[in-house]
Amino acid sequence: MSDPFFDGTLLIRQRSLPSYRVPLFERIGKMCRRLVVVTSKLPTEDSMIETDQLVNGDWIRLQGRSLGKGVTLVYWQSGLKKTLKSVSADAIITEANPRFVDTGLLKRWSRDNECPILGWGLGTTNFFGHGYANLRNWRRARTLRQFDALIAYGSVAKQQYCDGFGISPDCVFVAHNATSDTPSLGADALRERCESMAATPFTVLTIGRLIANKNLELLIDAAHQLKERGLLIQVVMVGDGSHREALQAHAKRLDVAAFFPGHLEGSQLETVARQAHLFVLPGLGGLAIQQAMAFGLPVIVSQADGTETDLVRPTNGWQVPPNDASMIANAIESAAADRPGTTQKAVESLRIASEEINLSTMATKMIEAVNQTSRIKLTRVNR
Repeated sequence: MSDPFFDGTLLIRQRSLPSYRVPLFERIGKMCRRLVVVTSKLPTEDSMIETDQLVNGDWIRLQGRSLGKGVTLVYWQSGLKKTLKSVSADAIITEANPRFVDTGLLKRWSRDNECPILGWGLGTTNFFGHGYANLRNWRRARTLRQFDALIAYGSVAKQQYCDGFGISPDCVFVAHNATSDTPSLGADALRERCESMAATPFTVLTIGRLIANKNLELLIDAAHQLKERGLLIQVVMVGDGSHREALQAHAKRLDVAAFFPGHLEGSQLETVARQAHLFVLPGLGGLAIQQAMAFGLPVIVSQADGTETDLVRPTNGWQVPPNDASMIANAIESAAADRPGTTQKAVESLRIASEEINLSTMATKMIEAVNQTSRIKLTRVNR
């Protein structure tokens, strides 16, 4: 089956263009007549590595503006209206982010030019406490009303949009969040790799920005608990960020064997992943789950933003309650005690990343969402 194609100019608006999103946009750029990505010239978020080029599309960087802080923080992009006129998009995808106060400008332009606008987001999970609930819900509802359709990161996000805000399921498309393409590694080669590592020290990998709200201390705490139970494991934390020194100090204080190789990509990251037995995500950062599965790793994840629900099943890993180092330790202990079973989970992770959730399927679902929304929009206009 051939890939879907959008025969028009697709504009995607984001706050930034992190390096992990480039492969997706390169793929989408081949699946439409023209791709234009619009971002802000703002300092990127904590230790987020931004790309420096986009080959299969045009990249426009506008001046980013912001006002307020905490729950009142909002931002917008100067020059957006002029950019919309010059690009003359046939469809728009933008972050379904209530903090963007210029989404209404996109909506007005799309209405006046018979151009569909789709919001793209991870649902309505609240990561920042429970204060100002009414304000947050009002802003989110106001934002979601601007869109002709939504693209959700997963099934939980779709359910949140539909149940929480009354959006029709027919208007919410699921494009599972992914950063890795179809793996080249085969199941037989993976089994051989696992067998060759049977006698090596049990190594646990985590990947992502090392920032405070990811609860990475829990993994170190779990390793410490396992040490007290007589199981020594190695922890490898790939990534960089403002919390790195604190994590290093925490591991040293608990006498946990933890290694911090920094930010890795491509073959360097793959080399480190091949030496691990297991991937653990103790908090936020669902995109790394799919990446680890594409490397052929079984996974342990704390329940977080809902992304893990579609990815992590009893056949390929463990879901544990949030903020619970003991449950993480129990799952690691189970994995280490049953190497053949853990190998089977690794093979299933690889299958899911190969057949169900990867960069190709994500791009395909997004283009299908654009095409279907465009047809519905055109039908309404021509009535």
